[in-house]
Amino acid sequence: MLTKLDFCTVADKNFAFKCLTLFNSIEKNMPGSICWVLCLDKETEDLFRKLGKEYLRIIAISDLHDKELEATKSNRTFREFAWTCKPAFMNFLLKEKQMETLVFADSDLLFYSTLDPIVNAHKESSVLLTSHKFSAKKAHLSAGIGYFNSGFIVFRNGETALACTKRYREQCIDWCYAYHDKGRHGDQAYLTDWSKRFADVEEIPEKGVNLGTWNLERYKITRNENNFLIDGEPLVCYHFHGLIVYKDRNAKIKPYPITIHHARIYRSYIQALQESYNQIIKIMPGWNYGLAPKPSALRLIKQKVTATIRNICR
Repeated sequence: MLTKLDFCTVADKNFAFKCLTLFNSIEKNMPGSICWVLCLDKETEDLFRKLGKEYLRIIAISDLHDKELEATKSNRTFREFAWTCKPAFMNFLLKEKQMETLVFADSDLLFYSTLDPIVNAHKESSVLLTSHKFSAKKAHLSAGIGYFNSGFIVFRNGETALACTKRYREQCIDWCYAYHDKGRHGDQAYLTDWSKRFADVEEIPEKGVNLGTWNLERYKITRNENNFLIDGEPLVCYHFHGLIVYKDRNAKIKPYPITIHHARIYRSYIQALQESYNQIIKIMPGWNYGLAPKPSALRLIKQKVTATIRNICR
């Protein structure tokens, strides 16, 4: 049975073309889904309006009518303010738009297959979370960052989802900064006690959901004719956290080699980014936001060597 899904994310101009890539993957794998984007600047809002996607719903900060949220902008970096906006946006959508199932996905995720089997397999849960499942080399990060990853959350609208997002919003407005303090780190660690407070909050056990650099090396990755497999399970979505890309002289999107952690998975994402970038420059030819400077030839060589050694030692 197909579930009607609404997706949401937060984006500024430097994440806009990654955000479009996320939305394109949702449209491909889950047609009929609605994608909501909280635009953090006018450039992003203008871009998405000009794209004219039928599935897209555009929200500005002012649309939230959240004075407490807006007040935090003066004492946070732009990245910290973006994190602070996430739970406020989730809570707004659940309360005001009355959708049945809401999925928050960071704008640098890509879907490789439908989320329906996951949602349907956990029908009794009101909130679905993914743990970091840190590899042995990165297990020490859990104490500072938190058990769960805040970049992917599924909510079934109701009492638990509203209670979680309400409290999450309040916590982030009170404190959301890019350093560790008293068990907090950005917006991440606030999710840790949700499963203790609510019986219907569940951790997603499937390995292919919200895979990322923090746990990739734990698994055997193969591929069939349709998809990547993570220990034999289908890859649902991958979180391309930390990927840095630039544009070469031929307007081709290229990655910094040091930010590549699996050649074939990342190659598929670069191709998807290229398609999105091509869509954007058709309507905004001068769009260069979100692209890093092209590295020197020597720097590229050094990064390729480092990345190769890292992958051999994995």
